[in-house]
Amino acid sequence: MSTHKLLEAMNSWGYHGQHLIRIAEKEGFIEREVGVEPGPGQFDPMYNILTSKGKKLLSHLHSDDE
Repeated sequence: MSTHKLLEAMNSWGYHGQHLIRIAEKEGFIEREVGVEPGPGQFDPMYNILTSKGKKLLSHLHSDDE
């Protein structure tokens, strides 16, 4: 998922949302990769990929909702 879409889903466009993404990466829940080359004047698109550790956590959190 692109960082733009992730922040939109989190409804957090400020520093807090970016900080949470950095923590998730540091803890090994996601990996971040640069996407295709951006157009002139645009930032490099970043994609956030859920790791197996992140999938396990998400599965555990989802099962707690039931």
